[in-house]
Amino acid sequence: MPKKQINGEELRSLKEQLAQNKKSAEVVTELLTVWQGQALSTSVVYRWKKNTSGGAAQKECVHSIMVDEPLGFLGTDVAPKPTELALAALGSCLVVGVVYNAALRGITLDQVTIELNATMSRLGFLGLAEGERPGFTNVNVRIHIKSPSPKKEIDQLVEYVQSTSPVLDLFQNPVPIQLSHTVD
Repeated sequence: MPKKQINGEELRSLKEQLAQNKKSAEVVTELLTVWQGQALSTSVVYRWKKNTSGGAAQKECVHSIMVDEPLGFLGTDVAPKPTELALAALGSCLVVGVVYNAALRGITLDQVTIELNATMSRLGFLGLAEGERPGFTNVNVRIHIKSPSPKKEIDQLVEYVQSTSPVLDLFQNPVPIQLSHTVD
């Protein structure tokens, strides 16, 4: 069964609306992460929903995501580990970028798959090696696209997606993070 393509006209209309009202393009992402025991935690994704009866918008839980560690690293292995979710976010964001921008360019896609692998040392995470990064030391991404379109169009598409992917940008550029804590 063919995959449902993104409607390029609807996407162009959305882009025009955002271009006319740039303030509406700003999106705040809100999550709450709660420890469940051992290495297991659950993150709840919140979104603000407009009240259809004219009242104030309300914050609603729309998704929950479990995160864990493998058995060999003292987790229960009931969910992906945080670094796996980071790679999944990157792969998914690149898929969305390819699919959306292909629709805008009139490119038909038959298949998009993305292979990702990354290396990290647990020595940095556990503080066992001074100067050792606690995170990924490298990430490899391979995008596979099946399309009847010319290779040059696909090359240009992928180049554009690389320059506009929000999650790829997170991986490639430092983001200021304000971290605080409370003790009860």
